[in-house]
Amino acid sequence: MIESYLEARAGCKTVNQLNVLHISLENQLAPLEVAALRHELDRRRLAPAGDADPSGAPNWSEQSEVWIARLVGRIALSGKPRPERFARRTIVPDVTMYSSGGATRDKTLAICFAGSAQRLMMPVPCFLQHLDASRFDVVVLRDAARRGFRAGIPGVGGNLTQVVEKIGENQRRSYGSVVSYGTSGGGVPALWAALQLKLEKGVSVGGNSPEDSRWTLWGDGGVAVPFRYYLERNQGRTELLLVHGADAPEDAEAARQMREAVPADLVAVSGRDGRPCKHNATLPLLEGGVLGRFLELALQPGSDLDELRRLAAAGDAAAQ
Repeated sequence: MIESYLEARAGCKTVNQLNVLHISLENQLAPLEVAALRHELDRRRLAPAGDADPSGAPNWSEQSEVWIARLVGRIALSGKPRPERFARRTIVPDVTMYSSGGATRDKTLAICFAGSAQRLMMPVPCFLQHLDASRFDVVVLRDAARRGFRAGIPGVGGNLTQVVEKIGENQRRSYGSVVSYGTSGGGVPALWAALQLKLEKGVSVGGNSPEDSRWTLWGDGGVAVPFRYYLERNQGRTELLLVHGADAPEDAEAARQMREAVPADLVAVSGRDGRPCKHNATLPLLEGGVLGRFLELALQPGSDLDELRRLAAAGDAAAQ
């Protein structure tokens, strides 16, 4: 990974190309890989300077140091002294598995649907660092077409139903618990997966409305039509949680409409330090140092809803 990064960095001709490279890594790396990359970049920074590149290619060392320091700083908001020991395995280009190994019967599998930015409202290693690798395996699905997974994922399935079936195949028998989690454009697919697979829990953060025009494949009822079908088969065994920023009226209305379509609990996250909490409802939780506890409860079936709401409202207390 380190050599691949250095080779790709050397091939960047502009700052924009370098930024694209860094964003791609933020959407894929595990916390251990970030730590290893930072160590290597620090080592190179402290090493004696060599001769300048005769080709005149840009030296991106300073930009790399700024980027890795910012990423490490966000990961450090977990308050943990060491990186969580997730190992990364690419299943297909847009599906990545993160696991520390061990018996899956003692773990929860979190099937995570990224938004259009190909991440979970934060860099993937930051999200992973706020979970316990001994208790969670995580599979992250990305939708390069940015169509809410309605067109499927190449190499997995041609539509959302096929993707969910393929990714969820046999998982409920292998893991102690399986849940789904999605942010922004991945919110509705996460709820879909929870209902289709009869999972223990599904969580949507800043997800779309069931009446969104992009989900009218089933007529005027939108995604509520297949959801009602799955609910009848499901017999109420799946818990659904809708999370949105307290200062994001469109997201709040989308959550309200989704709650009318399916039985779900609702949590509104407040901003911190006088700042509003808009579409990225996880940002105040991250900055407030409570994201780890929030995710633990949000992904746990039968969790304490009152404590979730207390954590979500912590920003109000910080601003007083």
